Amino acid sequence: MPEIKITGLVYRNFTAWGSLGYISKSGYIEEVAEPGKIRQTVLSFGAGYMHKFSAALRLRGELGMTFISFKEEALEETVKGSGLGWKIGANLDYLLGKKLFV
Repeated sequence: MPEIKITGLVYRNFTAWGSLGYISKSGYIEEVAEPGKIRQTVLSFGAGYMHKFSAALRLRGELGMTFISFKEEALEETVKGSGLGWKIGANLDYLLGKKLFV
């Protein structure tokens, strides 16, 4: 799922972050000869800690909340749902520039 994420340094090695992901797909279900459509949205936010190994390499640990909502339309019916949960992550970043990393 495509996602955009923004992380900012808050105090020393502590960070705050937020992200938004969205996907929408329409298609044709051959088995039942019907069109179908799905949409999913993910909104997340939280805090983290960053440890620098070198000038170009760092490790980040993150903890936050995630809200997920979805909507599916197929066979002349619509199903919707949403939920709230935890998001735990670890990232290893290699800096290509001052504000660009992979």
